[in-house]
Amino acid sequence: NTPQQGPVPYAMSITIIEARDLPNNGAGEPPETFACVSVIDDPAEIEDRHFHLIDHDLTHGKEQSHLMKIQPLHWSKPGPRSHNPVWSDGCTLAESHPAAKKLEQLHQEGKLATSQL
Repeated sequence: NTPQQGPVPYAMSITIIEARDLPNNGAGEPPETFACVSVIDDPAEIEDRHFHLIDHDLTHGKEQSHLMKIQPLHWSKPGPRSHNPVWSDGCTLAESHPAAKKLEQLHQEGKLATSQL
């Protein structure tokens, strides 16, 4: 990047292949599944704990208030009811969420759920 050129546009192609050994759902059946994808800026800033705090399930209530809820950038098609679903679904992402520390700051300030990421 040079100042004259400005930012270089990018896009990331992602293919969601499969999941393996998923547990039964609460009814003792193989789960209904789909996959969510997000990309977060500044990967050097991501710590192990962030992987356990970022949540794509926006329906969780206050009992899960410690989680940083973000809208996925892509949802896969629903997979078959299976312990080993295969999606072979793909997407191209040309945007990302802010860096993990920015997400964390917004969450601590109570602004993450209402921000337009």
